[in-house]
Amino acid sequence: MRLIVEFRATENERITLPLQYNKAVQGMIYQRVREHLPELHDRGFVSAGRVFRLFVFSRIEGSGVKIINGMISFNSPVRIKIGSPNNNFLECLANSLLRTPQIDIGGSPLVVESVAIARNPDFSSGRVKVRAISPITVYSTLMSADGRKKTYYYHPEEKEFSDQIRNNIIKKGALLGVDDKEAYFTIEPYRVRNTDLKTVYYKDYVVKGWLGQYLLRGTPELLNIAYDAGIGAKNSQGFGMVEII
Repeated sequence: MRLIVEFRATENERITLPLQYNKAVQGMIYQRVREHLPELHDRGFVSAGRVFRLFVFSRIEGSGVKIINGMISFNSPVRIKIGSPNNNFLECLANSLLRTPQIDIGGSPLVVESVAIARNPDFSSGRVKVRAISPITVYSTLMSADGRKKTYYYHPEEKEFSDQIRNNIIKKGALLGVDDKEAYFTIEPYRVRNTDLKTVYYKDYVVKGWLGQYLLRGTPELLNIAYDAGIGAKNSQGFGMVEII
C-alpha cells in the first residue's frame, strides 16, 4: 500500500528545498513515526543477514521546477508518495502527518494539505510494466588494485542488475512470509536512456541510480512486495520506487 501526501507552502507560492533532499525527506518520515515505531531506524527488519526498513518514497513531484545554486523550487503544492508492505507503519505515518499543523523538510516549513491512500494494482497476471519514480540503484563494493574500496554501480543491461534485484526481492519476501520455494521474480529494462542515470548525494557519499521503464514478471506476492517496498538497494533513502504504466 502507499500514501500520497500533498504539502503546501506556508508563506508564499513556491516551495524551496535543498537539491539533494533525500535525507531531509527520510528524516521527516522517521521523525513522524518515531513515537510508535522507535525500532524502525535503529534495527529495522532482518532477512538472510540483510537489514530492511521496508519503506520507500518517490522523488518530490510538482510543477514549475527551478534549480538555482544547489536549491530546487516548485510551485505549491507538491506531492510525495510513500510505500510500504507494513500497514502499521503507514497508519502511524498518516496519523502523525494529519495531526501536525506544520512540518519542516530541509528547512522549508510546510503544511500537510492531504493524505490519500492509493490501493495496490492487481498483479494476478504475473507481468507488469512499470516506470521508476525514484532512481533504482544496484551496486557492489569492490577492492581496487591499491587496496581501496570502490563502489561499482550496475547498468540495467548488466546481468548483476537483475540478479541482485531478484535476490533482494526474494529476501524481502522471506521476511514477509513468502515461501522462497514458490518465489519467482525477474526484471528487465524496457525503455532506459542514458539520461535516466541520476546521481544523488546522500549525506557525504554519492549514489547512482536509474529511472526509466522496466518489465517485471513474478509471482503476484513478490510483484506486490516490489511495488510496496521498492526494488534495488537503499529504498528507505528514497531509491527504487516504481509505479504502473
